[in-house]
Amino acid sequence: MRCERSFSQSFRWLFCLGVVSDGHRLQENLPGTETPSSQNTETPADWPSELPAQVAAIRKLLPTVGPDAETLAACFGRKNKKRTDQITGILATLKALGHI
Repeated sequence: MRCERSFSQSFRWLFCLGVVSDGHRLQENLPGTETPSSQNTETPADWPSELPAQVAAIRKLLPTVGPDAETLAACFGRKNKKRTDQITGILATLKALGHI
């Protein structure tokens, strides 16, 4: 069970970083194939403290990550229950407004 959970969390993290896209590895992002100009130096985005900024950050990620609260939470660094609950609320609001 722990191995499955670990793999799932790793997969979500790699998906957020763009290493895995729709279940397929992107050839240019395989380990050992980076060149100094193509190395991914992205760090996880900081979770905004203000609600409008949180909504904007979620809306920006929705086209690439999808409307899964846990996957979205993983894109902002270490995932926790409070952040996942906040994202769930934002997703519910966006859905009620017809934005998703």
